Amino acid sequence: MTYDDQNFAKFANAMFEAIAFTDLDCPDCETYGAELSEESKAKMERDALKFWTRCKHLIDPYAIEQAGHDFWLTRNGHGAGFWDRSDDTYFGYQDFFTKISEMHGEVYIYLGDDGFAHAE
Repeated sequence: MTYDDQNFAKFANAMFEAIAFTDLDCPDCETYGAELSEESKAKMERDALKFWTRCKHLIDPYAIEQAGHDFWLTRNGHGAGFWDRSDDTYFGYQDFFTKISEMHGEVYIYLGDDGFAHAE
């Protein structure tokens, strides 16, 4: 695994942690306790890779996991995210990262008839 692959894996894993936090581990959500479907995982990973490919050269290696969380939070308007961080974290690129995240559009996680959480 290359250094870039390792860093993307950190970014993507952090994004999946954020998905779990906002949608799968929330007792008030219909998707509480459900697992993401394989096709939803693949879709989310493709979106993450698009963001990563465009922005990775601007993300400090110490902020990769935070960026993965912020990608999910920002694109879905969760009230926190890139725009909410200091220049110490993203060196003034918060607005750029916010714009790129929002270009990916919101994703809605819902419980399918198969018992898995799906992304729409």
